[in-house]
Amino acid sequence: VRVRTALQFSLNIPSVKAAIINTPDHVFARAKDFGMVFQTDRATAGASIALGVQEVRPVDLVTAYATLANGGKKLGHTTILSVTDQSGKDLVRYTPPAGDQVASPQASFILTYILSGNTNPRINPFWGKFELTGPGKKHRPATLKTGTNNDAKDLNAYGFIAPPKEDERAAGQYALAVGAWVGNSDNTEVSTPSKPVFSIDVTTYMWQGFLQEATAKWAIDDFARPSGLVQAKIDPFTGL
Repeated sequence: VRVRTALQFSLNIPSVKAAIINTPDHVFARAKDFGMVFQTDRATAGASIALGVQEVRPVDLVTAYATLANGGKKLGHTTILSVTDQSGKDLVRYTPPAGDQVASPQASFILTYILSGNTNPRINPFWGKFELTGPGKKHRPATLKTGTNNDAKDLNAYGFIAPPKEDERAAGQYALAVGAWVGNSDNTEVSTPSKPVFSIDVTTYMWQGFLQEATAKWAIDDFARPSGLVQAKIDPFTGL
């Protein structure tokens, strides 16, 4: 099974095998490098960490996706961009940090390239219906990944769009990483045996709806491929 197929279609066995080979402790440490904050200071989920068993807040998971979107450079997140007094004078103005390069731009692009197939109907016939479009109804490159836990207590959808060019930023466009979560505040099940529901039934529509409206008039950009990558034809059966 190719990494592309395993990642796009959430195949559990390849994920667990990868966690075992890399060790859960290493996966846990690397997740923290990307910006995830866990309830414990060590991995406690074992190999099932590959399935999202180690709890994390949605805002920190969005931060990890933003790190991937930023070519592997983690900037973290903030809830305050500026503070002004009653006369409009700036008291605090957020300045983005230099950031930490926690993954190579090449590895980040490969993952981005794989996940961007999830919003392309020609590549992924299931998630492809959550395609984003820009002016002229043209395809907007964007990544998307969903996740549903046991008993569907948490329904998740995460992804990001290709970043704008400098002149587009000046015109008001943003590089957006977006997460959508649905669940009950008392941690009860969202899904029932008589009426099962999954993330693809709920949060994907929220994610798509927000980004479609927010970016409707923005120029369409694509993910920039960094140097240092080699593309080659392979046999899909043997991988050679």
